[in-house]
Amino acid sequence: MDQIPEVYGLILAGGKSSRMGSDKALKRWRGVPLLLRVYQAVAPVVVQVSILTPWPERYSEILPPDCHRWRELAIQKGPAWALAQGLAAIQPPWLLLVACDLPCLDSEILTRWRGELADLPPTTQAMIPRWGERWEPLCGFYRGDLGPMLMAYLDQGERSLQGFLNQLEVKALPVGEGDRPHLHNCNTPTDLER
Repeated sequence: MDQIPEVYGLILAGGKSSRMGSDKALKRWRGVPLLLRVYQAVAPVVVQVSILTPWPERYSEILPPDCHRWRELAIQKGPAWALAQGLAAIQPPWLLLVACDLPCLDSEILTRWRGELADLPPTTQAMIPRWGERWEPLCGFYRGDLGPMLMAYLDQGERSLQGFLNQLEVKALPVGEGDRPHLHNCNTPTDLER
């Protein structure tokens, strides 16, 4: 088994939260803001955690000072644009991209998945959980040199991260029934209560 490559973490917190009614990154789950919960799950697994958001000042009091804050430039253009900006800013060997609305995510499952990076051939460009026919791209590992390919895709007017993954060599991380709750995302107050 090869050595596990370095992984950097990027948490996205730039959505409109229109279905939630207010900023979901600040919504509390078991007394902890969602954004901080996700940070706590990601931090033990990566070299450095960053957040990409149009409002870095909004989260300064809930995130530790060692969390890098990047101001999102392509506001409301979607996660594919955010991934492109994150890859360009951080320039990591591997990037773990995570949405801020995954309160049940934990370090154990991320560590297990990260361990599989060591066995990937160099042609594999991403490693993403897959549930049925759909990727879970907002909790996935992306090779750091994907930036130019992603920008070319976006420059063609494309926006779908699912569509971009269909053009790559991606290792699917099977999501079993026991893993599925870790990927439960909260878009509405009802999702948060479940």
